[in-house]
Amino acid sequence: MRYLFYPAIALMQRVGYTRKFILMGAVTSIAFLLIATSLFIHLNSEISRSQRELEGIVLATPISRTIQLLQQHRGLSTAVLSSHESLREARAAKGQEIIEAFAALEGRLPPNLASSEDWQRIRKSWEDLQMAGLGWDVARNFNAHSQVIDRMLMFKVVVSGEYVLPLDPQIDTSYLIDVAINRLPMALEHLGQVRARGLDSLGKKALSDPQQLALKTLIEEFNTEAKFIGIDFNRISRHNPDLRERLSAVADNISVSARQITGLVESDIFTRRFGASPEDFYLKASTVIDSGYLQLHGLLLPMIETLIRERIAHASKVLRNSIGTAFLLLLIVAYFAIGTYYAVAGSIRSLSRSARAFAAGNMNQRVDLGTRDELKEIGDSFNEMADSFRSLLEARQHAESLARKAAEETEDLYNHAPCGYHSVGADGTILRMNDTELGWLGYTREEVIGKLKWENLLAPEGAQFFRENFLKFKKSGMLRDVEAEVVRRDGTTFTGLINASAVYDADGNFLMSRSTVLDITERKLAENRMLHMAHYDGLTGLPNRTLFYDRLAQEIKKAHRGGLKMALLFIDLDRFKEVNDTLGHNKGDMLLVEAAQRIGYCVRETDTVARLGGDEFTVILSELEINGSVDRVADDILHKLAEPFRLEDEVVYVSASIGITLYPDDATGVEELLKDADQAMYVAKSGGRNRFDYFTRSMQQTAQARLRLLGDLRGALTAGQFRAYYQPIVELATGRLCKAEALIRWEHPKRGTISPAEFIPLAEETGLITAIGDWMFREAARQTARWRVLYDPGFQISVNKSPVQFHDAESPSRLWPDYLRELGLPGQSMVIEITENLLLEAESGVKNKLMQISLDDFGTAYSSLSYLRKFDIDYLKIDKSFIHDLAPGSSSMALSEAIIVMAHKLGLLVVAEGVETETQRKLLADAGCDYAQGYLFSKPVPAEEFERLYNHGLPLAGAPSAGACPHASHGQEEVGNA
Repeated sequence: MRYLFYPAIALMQRVGYTRKFILMGAVTSIAFLLIATSLFIHLNSEISRSQRELEGIVLATPISRTIQLLQQHRGLSTAVLSSHESLREARAAKGQEIIEAFAALEGRLPPNLASSEDWQRIRKSWEDLQMAGLGWDVARNFNAHSQVIDRMLMFKVVVSGEYVLPLDPQIDTSYLIDVAINRLPMALEHLGQVRARGLDSLGKKALSDPQQLALKTLIEEFNTEAKFIGIDFNRISRHNPDLRERLSAVADNISVSARQITGLVESDIFTRRFGASPEDFYLKASTVIDSGYLQLHGLLLPMIETLIRERIAHASKVLRNSIGTAFLLLLIVAYFAIGTYYAVAGSIRSLSRSARAFAAGNMNQRVDLGTRDELKEIGDSFNEMADSFRSLLEARQHAESLARKAAEETEDLYNHAPCGYHSVGADGTILRMNDTELGWLGYTREEVIGKLKWENLLAPEGAQFFRENFLKFKKSGMLRDVEAEVVRRDGTTFTGLINASAVYDADGNFLMSRSTVLDITERKLAENRMLHMAHYDGLTGLPNRTLFYDRLAQEIKKAHRGGLKMALLFIDLDRFKEVNDTLGHNKGDMLLVEAAQRIGYCVRETDTVARLGGDEFTVILSELEINGSVDRVADDILHKLAEPFRLEDEVVYVSASIGITLYPDDATGVEELLKDADQAMYVAKSGGRNRFDYFTRSMQQTAQARLRLLGDLRGALTAGQFRAYYQPIVELATGRLCKAEALIRWEHPKRGTISPAEFIPLAEETGLITAIGDWMFREAARQTARWRVLYDPGFQISVNKSPVQFHDAESPSRLWPDYLRELGLPGQSMVIEITENLLLEAESGVKNKLMQISLDDFGTAYSSLSYLRKFDIDYLKIDKSFIHDLAPGSSSMALSEAIIVMAHKLGLLVVAEGVETETQRKLLADAGCDYAQGYLFSKPVPAEEFERLYNHGLPLAGAPSAGACPHASHGQEEVGNA
């Protein structure tokens, strides 16, 4: 880019500094003058244009006043022509005012506008109107006035254009001019026409449809103009916030005033009441319109004039300040230019004197310039050149000192590095070793250097490796990441990671090797720990799933080679989840650790016990000769795990379900064996737990059928295959059918009806029970609402709730109370049935309930009676296992009576399940049992059949009473104490 300045450089190189500064001063002065002149012309033009605008604003006022008088004259003329002679004198006076206004306005117009065709046409139209106006009808007179007013409005626009008002450069002033010149006068003209047409209608006491349409159009046009005036005022306020309050007042005044006219027109003329006199209407309308003109003349036009005058004053001030500033800057530039000339000339003379003195032999001569510019850099360079002669010797001495210091630092780094360094000669003798490695070994330097060979410091295996590979190393020149056990002086060892490189002379002959040694003992230990963690369970110390798969694969290969049998046991702890959830994970972990130890006691050292995760364990029994030994081991494990577990201050009982598969009888692959053992374990658990089962082919078929059933179950809810059945619950004291239990049935399209006992466990395992249970509850709730209306306002339906639904924090059951409210049902309308085990697990979910709670199958689990007092339970259901053997004097009868008495003492109601005979019903009724259900009354039936039972009466129970059940009000009436 420098070539662009070659002409200027060439010119400046031909002249001295004096002429250079004169030339730059002249160019600078011309530039300042040009800028100042341009600024003056621009600001002066702005001032002239603003003054021209002021003249236009001055003319706008008399034009607007003339338009105002013409509008008033139009209204009075309309009233007079509508037979209201009382306004004739006012019309004549208004005409005289207009004549005077025209004369005054014409006197103020510039000659070109006064003689213009537009102005002459306006004068001619007014004179014709004045002379013949009263001889015309109302419509012609109105139109003639409106034509003169329109021409005056257009003339006002022409005048504003003549004085460049629409071209005002400031946005706020421009919008304000548009409102004052165009929008507000047009809006007032619409009101003036409303005034004239209103006077016509009031004078004639009549309003035709076209006249009404014309008035509505004028009002709508006024509203439109008023809307745009408001928009312009908002724009002005955004650009000039100081005007916001005054403009808002103007807009409010116009809007409020206009509503007085439009309101009167709509209420009196549009309704054809014509209650207002023309004189009153004229005065009210004129007051409103005059108020608008008062805003125009008294506020808006003076506001515009003020803004323009402020702009003129600001421009004049800027013009004065700019010219003065430009002149001052020109003087400052000239002042500093002259000062620069003298400063540069003095520095050049000083440089010249010092250079001549140094050339004459004065080596102490230095340049001392009192400046900080580029010439000072020249002087400093001269001084540096002079100083360099004297500092050469000092620099050399300093460099030698630094070299010695660097050598010492290198030696220090070598000796104190975090790794060992040593050098070995061609015969293997150690030539050099740093302090770090000597410290690891426990030797002194004198004991090692030149006396020991490197192989003497290695364990036998490492020494043998280095002896065998030393010749290869001499040729390759490189040894990388070799691990060896290094022997310390005291006989202990550490693991060293060795890297070495060879050093050759100029002829390529081996001279020595240089090696680094890292003590990686801790790293090796960490790697071993990580390897152990990767293959062993962190809690029990047993092999984990990864190592189990490896061991099983190895045992399969061994058994295959030796033609031996092998067994795989899959162990799952029964009820472990209850312990974990009830006593906490810490106690659960303690149980798992002790269970692992007990399983280990039951097998040989050559067998493998592994933990797959959770409460699942596996055992590999290798090299079997007879199957009886497998039974013995499985029995031992079952007995060991059935013994009580003491977990600190708690004693816990669990059991185990064991599945057994044999190699090669059942399968030969790892995955197949594990799958078969898992299926056998599932059969053992389904068969009652605390037992073991061998894998059979039928298990595989059962598992496949179960898988197919699960696939169908996933789509059953969407396909609408579930159906709600209802089993009546009868009040024993009265025989009334007061309640029902809702039970789900799956009507499979191919297999027919599937028992809940078959698909409910699957639904719970997969989590599908959450959606199915929600559907069942809502279906039962809808049925409850129906039967409460049809039969009994206190009717209740009970629904079973799965433990899975309690444990699911996002279960839809949280919304059940809301659903009951939607149906208009109270909380007592539904009963939630839970098991005793769930009572123990779902402590918080039972204590604060929204609906009534029934404890199902009471007496079949091991819940404490204290829980019945602790939790807000409403019903106890005696399990059908007690009812089946019910007879006078039997233990079942004694237990049932005890349960009934205990429940009543606690304020609970009792429901007996599985009542099948009249004898059972009578015994329960005599014992004070509240309710009963069973095949004696009815099996579970669909809703339609249930309604037939209700309508025709239950067998043995008698016809249902129309009254409500006595216990229907038990519990809270409203959904709210969850």
